[in-house]
Amino acid sequence: MAQSQPQPKTIHLNAMMQSAAEAGSTYRLQLTPLDDTKYKGVVLDGMENLKVEGQYMERNGRYIEDGYFKYFFPNGSVESEGEYQAGVKVGNWKRFDFMGNRKPDRYYPPSSASMRRKSMNIDISTDN
Repeated sequence: MAQSQPQPKTIHLNAMMQSAAEAGSTYRLQLTPLDDTKYKGVVLDGMENLKVEGQYMERNGRYIEDGYFKYFFPNGSVESEGEYQAGVKVGNWKRFDFMGNRKPDRYYPPSSASMRRKSMNIDISTDN
């Protein structure tokens, strides 16, 4: 029996980037499948401006940041960019101001990722 391919998904988000009802949403996360558990995601605001682009993984019905990400200001310039590992920022993140000028980078130690994941209640096990 052939396994069905993951379908594109839309998740509505509130101002805090958490799942919300469509009527109360500020943003919309558009997920396009890359394989059975990975998705390319873009977050758009109500005016269809790009807010975030990056890669997500699906675990236990949740879509978690996992891979390279870029955040954007409303004018379209890059606000920050860097890596997520299973829902937690890791490594060096480049940051910019509204005009595109470089700000000091921010470093997120990979050694503290599991502790931060636990405090955020992110379960990355593959059990369903």
